Amino acid sequence: VEPRPPDRGGVRLFPAGGYAVMASGRATDSHMLTLDAGPLGCPFSSGHGHADMLSVQCSAFGRPVIVDTGTYSYSADKRLRSYFRSARAHSTVVVGERQQPESTGPFAWSSRPAATMSDVRRGDGFEEVAGSLRWDLEDGTRVAHSRRVIFVRREFWVIVDEIDGSSEQKIEARFQLAAGLEANLADNAVEIAVAPGQKVLLRTASAAGVDMRLHCGSEEPFEGWTSPHFGVIAPAPVAVATVRATLPVRLFTFIVPAAAAAISDLGIEIGSDGRSVEVQTRGSVDRISIGQPGEVVVEHRAGRPALTGV
Repeated sequence: VEPRPPDRGGVRLFPAGGYAVMASGRATDSHMLTLDAGPLGCPFSSGHGHADMLSVQCSAFGRPVIVDTGTYSYSADKRLRSYFRSARAHSTVVVGERQQPESTGPFAWSSRPAATMSDVRRGDGFEEVAGSLRWDLEDGTRVAHSRRVIFVRREFWVIVDEIDGSSEQKIEARFQLAAGLEANLADNAVEIAVAPGQKVLLRTASAAGVDMRLHCGSEEPFEGWTSPHFGVIAPAPVAVATVRATLPVRLFTFIVPAAAAAISDLGIEIGSDGRSVEVQTRGSVDRISIGQPGEVVVEHRAGRPALTGV
């Protein structure tokens, strides 16, 4: 009997580990995104855990695009050990200067916040999972972060980050890309070349305004690095979308795998109500209205776009 993966895609939860996997299919060139809403390491000390709650990883056309940064080492370099464990090193949201949580040693944490994950919600043209997390800021006030990942027609993702609080803050939505990928910033969006003829568009938008930057192999601040093997680090592009606003704040991030020829035709707009978005491509429009968790309406107009074709 020849082993082979299941044929169909969709969403599958792994509650014990706190993971949700969303896939367009099970072929080797499928698209896949993983949401991590699991605990901070083991239940006893979380010593080997990383502050990666509500982070995502993503592959497109069967190739890694948004990745985990790795470990590097346990004790060879204190600065690198702290960085690779931190929220800043993972594809999640950072609020202010305080991590969620703070590292206080090679295997220690200042606190152990716990993320929670919803069940899968399905509707006409979408599947959705969500996670949430609370932690304390530098001034002692509490911030709540909820991250909803909406898989539209099993072709692209819309990530909705809602950060609740009452103070003015700097919010960063960070996306660590794989080493070796070519990433270019244009019109406040990142185009990522995955393979010849295949790209991924990454864009974060908010009614509060977004400043998108790319960093790779930076020393000050230290960012844009991955550790592909223990004891090894490699420069890798990281996309950082920054918002400065008074909480609460809502961010939309779009991850769209597409044929390279179709990328230039993609357009993304936020509705004036702040709760609807439009993804426009050659000959079609997807309007996505987002209410409370599970309250999603996807309206697809005109011909079905060839987003995933080559």
